[in-house]
Amino acid sequence: MKMTMKSWKTLVAGGLALSLVSANVWAFADDDARRAILELREQVRQLNGQLETQRTSQINLLQSITRLEDQNRVLTGRIEELTNRLAKDQTAARTLLDDVDARLKQVEPSTVELHGVKFVVRPEERQQYEAAQTAMNEKRFGEAAAAFYRFRTTWPDSGYLPEALYLEVLSHYGAGHFKKSLTVAQLYLKKFPEGPRAADAQLSIGTARMALGDIKSARANFLQVKKRYPDTEAARRAAANLDAMAKIK
Repeated sequence: MKMTMKSWKTLVAGGLALSLVSANVWAFADDDARRAILELREQVRQLNGQLETQRTSQINLLQSITRLEDQNRVLTGRIEELTNRLAKDQTAARTLLDDVDARLKQVEPSTVELHGVKFVVRPEERQQYEAAQTAMNEKRFGEAAAAFYRFRTTWPDSGYLPEALYLEVLSHYGAGHFKKSLTVAQLYLKKFPEGPRAADAQLSIGTARMALGDIKSARANFLQVKKRYPDTEAARRAAANLDAMAKIK
């Protein structure tokens, strides 16, 4: 069947119309795609901006932390320095106070207690007494006896005097000076009949007399110690001496 001119025109017109419709459809599709791409680009840009902001914030935070750590190290070092300086200052202060205290003790009187009695002594008085006592403790009896004699003549009113007299008694005896030991023991009882060493001084008199060979007088002294000072160490020693003397007969 032959196509007429009219039919051909109609067909061509229909094809053109279809092409136009297709072109419009593709045009709409391209626009949507471009808009979608633009939106995606905008979202990517925004995300990149947010990431950059977060990155900047993290860098700033890290820098702040680093600065704080540096400051902390500086402060820690400073604290250690100040602590060490304070410890040195405290040590120096204690040393100074100890030195001042030692100097004051050398020039100021001090209070001591002996046999329950408190009294005030001068530094040189105490030094002299303690020097004599040291000599006796080291069994330098002759030197100690002379030192105690010098002490009691230099310090006749000293609170140490009763003890110094008794230690002189022992020093003389230890040096073999039995007569001097006896004499000083008698002096002790004359000055301090109720003194803290009275029983020991009475015992020393008996011991010195026994060493000198005066057995009768020694026995009388030991009996007197037992009678006058019962329940004392001196009384027990006197009894032991009496027992020993009884066995010698």
